Amino acid sequence: MPSAILPSRCAIMMAQGSATRLSPGTWYRTKAVWPMVGTPMIRRITDHLYRPQGFTDIAIKTALFQGQIKQQFDRAITPIPEGMKVEFCLGEETDNYLKKTNTAAGALLAYKQRWNISSMASLAGVPNSSALRDIAGIKYKELKAKLKKGPLSDADRKELDTLVKAAADFVCTIKPLHPSNAAAKPFLVTGVDALTTADVDALAAFYLDKSSKPHHAEALGAILIKEFPRGAQEAVTNYGVVLMKDPVVTGFEEKSDRPKAHHTPLNDGTTKVSFLVNPQLYYFDPAVLAVVELLENNGETTGFSPDWGNDILPILAKSGQLLGKIMGENEYWNDVGDYGTFLDTTQDILRGSVKIPINGTLWGKGGGWNAGANLEGDPCFEGNLYLGPGAKIARTAQIKNSVIEAGAEVAGQVEGSVIFGAAVIPPQAKIINSIVHEGVILPPVPLKVENQVLIAHDEIILSTDIPYDYDGGIKRPKNAKPGAPVRANFPNI
Repeated sequence: MPSAILPSRCAIMMAQGSATRLSPGTWYRTKAVWPMVGTPMIRRITDHLYRPQGFTDIAIKTALFQGQIKQQFDRAITPIPEGMKVEFCLGEETDNYLKKTNTAAGALLAYKQRWNISSMASLAGVPNSSALRDIAGIKYKELKAKLKKGPLSDADRKELDTLVKAAADFVCTIKPLHPSNAAAKPFLVTGVDALTTADVDALAAFYLDKSSKPHHAEALGAILIKEFPRGAQEAVTNYGVVLMKDPVVTGFEEKSDRPKAHHTPLNDGTTKVSFLVNPQLYYFDPAVLAVVELLENNGETTGFSPDWGNDILPILAKSGQLLGKIMGENEYWNDVGDYGTFLDTTQDILRGSVKIPINGTLWGKGGGWNAGANLEGDPCFEGNLYLGPGAKIARTAQIKNSVIEAGAEVAGQVEGSVIFGAAVIPPQAKIINSIVHEGVILPPVPLKVENQVLIAHDEIILSTDIPYDYDGGIKRPKNAKPGAPVRANFPNI
């Protein structure tokens, strides 16, 4: 990663969602504050991604659970890194607010609040247009809804392409603000959906350098791209695919069982075949927000609210004003939007596959981290593990390749799992490849929990399955939504 001595850069973090893929664990606590091997997810991003790379001016867009998120930056609890400024853009704490304010609109609100701007369209000198009114219209909304259900008919695809092309032609007339307006600061956009060590400062430098050259002077932004090898086609089907003619992004392909491959000519005359995925790491000129603002205004009567991935990026790509930079092979990225990838990411941290700070003392022959747990007698430890502050580990405990967060109590067997704070695992329990949420107190009876998520709800325990499959003979959690939660039927109770 670059040196911390860098020009201050701006970042907008989207932390306003409801994270339905992580329900029921997000019914009471937003994923942004879930601990990720001892550190809340949102602080992993601000402290370990933004700050070391010079992104010290942070605006966080919140809606649901905004009090929980703000508490993570309480200086009395966890001090904000020196030199970092964090501001919050608050929204209504309602699901209805989320339906009418999508990700791009949320970033617009955060940017305007942070820089005290009344209208981005006025600042950029961008008028409204019939093309943007059509994008915010009923027909476009209907076509996009159809697209989510499956491939469009030829007629529908042609109509959608016509609408996007018209909007792109209009966007081609928009000039970047940042070279001529010192107050218009380009900005990074990320969510709290992924853990990454991506070089986002290099993304900013890449965009600013390319847009200073005549050939790409009209570019309005750049995105980081994660490259998957040819053999990872099955994993790529979970994501949308980026189409690119280096360095210009030419389009996006929706999730597909047969994603389009990217072909890169090599110096030896061969061609590398890979797949390019959008990890939602963007760097934009603020003129892009003028487009977002006009679309949001036009959509007030139709209920349309622009989304980065579904709406803004395809228009920018069609206009030729979006650049793409492929992440380095040593840069880690993993979506943490569901239980499977959450569990997989914690294992990557424990194994050292992702190089981020872990608070605590490294001890033993393996990768064991003790951040202040209380050990009784001589518990059995194996593999890579993390024991959080105030965790109570009984002499009967057997812990292997697992995370025991602050305040949890473990007296039984835990393997390949995450145990959140204030959870209690009795001696008779076996927890395997599972997640036990905050405050789940298991009964002192023989029981086995495998491939499950447990949550305490109204004095009962709910469970839901974590989907698994086998990757090269190794059992791994799938990137898929768990089933609906049901009451846990443990034996003898």
